[in-house]
Amino acid sequence: MAGTCSFYAYASLYVLKKGKRLTLAIKGIRCQDTNVAIITYLLAFIEPLKIKIKTLYLDRGF
Repeated sequence: MAGTCSFYAYASLYVLKKGKRLTLAIKGIRCQDTNVAIITYLLAFIEPLKIKIKTLYLDRGF
């Protein structure tokens, strides 16, 4: 049997300012995690930073 039969999934949260990208958080995803739970976790992670979110982009997996 050839090929890959397992994989890792993750979600990342980053800011984009003046063409620069800075990753703020990465979360490993498990099959039981819901999209809402993942987004809630990442947004709660940055809440103490008091970053104003103008636009939230999600890839097609969400």
